[in-house]
Amino acid sequence: MGSFLPDTSLTSLVTGNKIYTYAQTQSGSLLELEGNLERIDAPVDTYSYDRSTRVVRRYQNDRITNNAPKFFTPLAAADFTPMKSAQKDTRCLFYVDDSNILRSMVSERGTNWKEGSLSQLTVNVAHYSSLAATTVSNDLYNVICISYQLPDKSAAIKMVSYSGRDQRWVRTTPDLRDPPLYGTSLTAVLPRPGILVAPAGTPEARLPVLSTLIFITNTTTEPAEIPGFEVDRRPLVFSPHTSLTAVDDGTRLYCIFKSNGGDIKMIEIVNGRPNVPEKFDQINPTPRSAIAACLSPSKTQIILFYQSLNKETMKIDLWGLTLYKKTATSADWIHAEARKLEDCMPSRHIYFINYIS
Repeated sequence: MGSFLPDTSLTSLVTGNKIYTYAQTQSGSLLELEGNLERIDAPVDTYSYDRSTRVVRRYQNDRITNNAPKFFTPLAAADFTPMKSAQKDTRCLFYVDDSNILRSMVSERGTNWKEGSLSQLTVNVAHYSSLAATTVSNDLYNVICISYQLPDKSAAIKMVSYSGRDQRWVRTTPDLRDPPLYGTSLTAVLPRPGILVAPAGTPEARLPVLSTLIFITNTTTEPAEIPGFEVDRRPLVFSPHTSLTAVDDGTRLYCIFKSNGGDIKMIEIVNGRPNVPEKFDQINPTPRSAIAACLSPSKTQIILFYQSLNKETMKIDLWGLTLYKKTATSADWIHAEARKLEDCMPSRHIYFINYIS
């Protein structure tokens, strides 16, 4: 229905055969948009949108709710179960309220969404902060890790975590970089040889973060520029406040970002060495569109989510695009037809007007 908030934050995750995307509407509510991979007029399975569910309201009977998300809240999502051996059956969505307190919503085993316990920790984040979430594990249990920026001059990146063993949220303070860019984009992937923050065997080795301007490798505990690729003899860097997301198939790390020209590009990093960025010409995102990506269960497709202007209706639409290769060794990614996601919830439109006195 075209009622997504323009420039809404986006995040996505894969659970089994389901692909979940999260976005904010013009009325401030947060939605979960469910889809899957289907064989529809394409040589491979492509993303297909199914339905939407309201996760949390901003307004109830014209009043702001107690756990209301702020407008333009950052979003992060993770799937979780306490023990490593169990199938992940809980989806968690993380966001920020009007007081910039970190909050969570939880759906267990397909039940209705309810508020989680994260707000009890009273984690205050910077008003410009992004969020990144991932689920890591040891031999027995799983841990959710959320990265955010502090609301002080350091703009330091900090982390909170929820352990399946202790069943509670705690603060942790991995040292990344001081100071990073205010409002830097954040995204996270699981660690493996070649993309570890710290030497194997240390707790910090399980907490990787990919941020603008830096790529963390296992050769140092300090963030470093992406090695091996230069432009005019200068190290590769991203534009300030670029939209950024990443997926990893266990062999290749794919970093997807928006360039200075507004194009969506992807860098494939193998054994710590990046290839020349690949430009996706068919994608025309809005200037400040967030992007989110997830990997299919078979690890043969990347599903990319972004916002684009519909020039006929002059509304901002949300799209899911499937990227695939003809063979595992193919160099080029092929675009399947993009699918539009719909907000099926009754909408309450909020208009933002800039008055000039």
